[in-house]
Amino acid sequence: MTATRPGTLPKWLCRGARVMDTATDREGIVHGIGQPYSHEKTPSCVWLLPPGGGLEWSTEIPSVRPIDAQK
Repeated sequence: MTATRPGTLPKWLCRGARVMDTATDREGIVHGIGQPYSHEKTPSCVWLLPPGGGLEWSTEIPSVRPIDAQK
């Protein structure tokens, strides 16, 4: 998967990044950034998928933390 990231987000926050959603205490993989069908200058949320598959969910960007790759 190619990593893409709008310019105002942290470098680690991109499509394909493995993250922790601290609002729900769930691990996810970023597969979308920002609200669909809108033209946000600064995205407010990310869309996540569970690593093993399942239903997507969204969370606010301040609730997302990177997961250490050396886990």
